[in-house]
Amino acid sequence: MTDTTFAVGIQSIVVTPFKDDGQVDLSSLQSLVDGVIQAGVHGITALGVAAESHKLSTNERSEIAKHIFDVADNRCDVIVGVSTDELTEVVANAQWAEQFGAAGVMIAPPHGREYGPALIEHYMQVASIVDLPIVLQDYKAFTGVDLSPGEMAELVEAVPAIRAIKLETPPTALRIAETRRLIPETIVIVGGIGGVYFLDELRNGSAGTMTGFAYPEVLLEIYERFLIGDQVGAEAAYHKYLPLLEFEGQPNIGLAIRKEILRQRGLIVCGKVRDQPPLSNEILSRLADVLHDTGVRELFDQ
Repeated sequence: MTDTTFAVGIQSIVVTPFKDDGQVDLSSLQSLVDGVIQAGVHGITALGVAAESHKLSTNERSEIAKHIFDVADNRCDVIVGVSTDELTEVVANAQWAEQFGAAGVMIAPPHGREYGPALIEHYMQVASIVDLPIVLQDYKAFTGVDLSPGEMAELVEAVPAIRAIKLETPPTALRIAETRRLIPETIVIVGGIGGVYFLDELRNGSAGTMTGFAYPEVLLEIYERFLIGDQVGAEAAYHKYLPLLEFEGQPNIGLAIRKEILRQRGLIVCGKVRDQPPLSNEILSRLADVLHDTGVRELFDQ
C-alpha cells in the first residue's frame, strides 16, 4: 500500500472542463493537468466535488480519470474521488482507479448516512476489495453527514485502510486540531474549501490542502514558507492573496469563478459549469478588480 505521505502538501483538485455544448473537453483537461503539475503541486485529485463528478455519467468519470492518468504520466500522485451513494458503484469506481494506478481513493459518506455500523461497513467493504489507501472526506455541506472528531477517530481505527482525512466541515482549523489529538500521527489530515482557511489549518495540524484553487502557486508559497518555519512570510503571502481566496470561495458561484480564472490563464478554453448560468458582468468586473489588486497575474502568468 502507498506510503502514508501520499496526500501531504498541495493536492490540486482538477476541475472538469466542458465545451460550450456541455460535452467534456479532453484537450482542455490535458492543458490543465500539465499546468498544475508544472506549477509544482505535490499531487492531483481527480473527480472530486469541484470536478462536478456528481453531474458526470459513469462513462465520463472513467474517461476523465484515464485521461488524467495518461497526461500525468507518473509525474505526481493521483488520488481519485470514487464517492457515490451506492456501495457497488463505489467499489467499481475504486477498482478502475486501482487499475489506472491511483495513489489512493477519496470516499465521502453516502448522503445522509450518519455514523454507525452501516457507515463503518461501507468503508470496510471497499478496503476489503481494493488495496489502496482511502481518504475519508468530511464535507457536511455536500453529504449532509456531520462526523464529529471522535467519530472520525473511531472510523479510522475500525478501517486501517483510511490513511488520510480531508476535513472540510467548518470550523476547519478547530476540527483539525481536535481530530489531530485523537488519531495517530501516521494519519494525514488535509484541509480544503478552496484554501480559504489554509494558514490556520496548517497551524492546527493540517499536512496540506486538497483544493482546486485556480492559482496553486499561491498555496505552494504559503505552504513552503510555513514548512521552513517562515511564519511571517507565510502570513504575509496568505493575507496578500486572501481577497482572491475569499472571492473564489463563495458558495454557489465559486466554481464558476474558478473556471473563469482558469480560462483567463489559458488552461481551459471554456468556463462552463454544468447546470449553472454563466457569471454576470458584475461578477466578472469584480473578479478583474480582485485579480488586479492581488497582483497574481503579474507574478504567475508571465
